[in-house]
Amino acid sequence: MTFPHVLYRGFTQLSYALDFIQSGRFRLGRLDVYQDIEDISRSDNSEGMGHFVSPDGASMHFELGNPTYLFCCSVGDVDIAFLRRRMGPFIVRITQPNQLTLLIDDFLKEKQIKTFGGIKGTQVQYNKGQIVRDELNAANRAFLSLSQKHLCFAEEHEYRFYAIINIECPIELLTRFLLIDLECRLPFVELLPCEK
Repeated sequence: MTFPHVLYRGFTQLSYALDFIQSGRFRLGRLDVYQDIEDISRSDNSEGMGHFVSPDGASMHFELGNPTYLFCCSVGDVDIAFLRRRMGPFIVRITQPNQLTLLIDDFLKEKQIKTFGGIKGTQVQYNKGQIVRDELNAANRAFLSLSQKHLCFAEEHEYRFYAIINIECPIELLTRFLLIDLECRLPFVELLPCEK
């Protein structure tokens, strides 16, 4: 899998950003958490539901049956000032996204959290509810549930790391957030200077 060369992530608190950089400590949020987050400008009540319109006008909706956890970032062409306003003033730059996925994979395996294919990544497509002319098989339709958002969110330039959890995992893993603690400094992550 090919990852972007650089990603950005906003944090609301400096301590969260430093935990991420210095200890590899952060959370993966379950996909449906983002339907009702407190910040109304970021919540999306259709999160986790794929939706497209076929060329003949039929409206098609899809959901992924397995619990899916996300770590949301933005690709390199995002407006940093916008990102600060939208996601939090403390912005980190991730220069080796592929290395981050390897570390998360190792952590999940160590904790015996079974996933389908490990941690993967996808750039969000802002075409929810629009006409799709390509024929989509069942797997591609299900994938829309985690890779698709409405056009109104396009300024976020979102890139998602995601883990689809095997439903045979213990029920305690199905919480709203999955805590990742890599217990190591992430040398490929740096904090951007704060705005003055």
